[in-house]
Amino acid sequence: MANLNVAWLHGAVAANLKANVTATLQNTKTEFKNFENYNFDNPGRDFEIEERVVFNNTVNANGSASFPVKLNLGSSQTCRHVEVGVIHQSI
Repeated sequence: MANLNVAWLHGAVAANLKANVTATLQNTKTEFKNFENYNFDNPGRDFEIEERVVFNNTVNANGSASFPVKLNLGSSQTCRHVEVGVIHQSI
């Protein structure tokens, strides 16, 4: 379960704002210490970089939201929340 908490820069709760979280999935090399000469990667699982939306909803009155997320591959996440006329983004 992932938890999202949104606040204004001065620390006040940013209530009831639209939020969007995406994950960018990409292949990563599987490595283990002391096994550098082995290949643990499955060439049959090769794929292009993919972006998935994992949350696209509104945070509650406390500026919070929880949502299930399970990512098995290397990923990076981007979070955006929207106030009227402005989009804020964090990576």
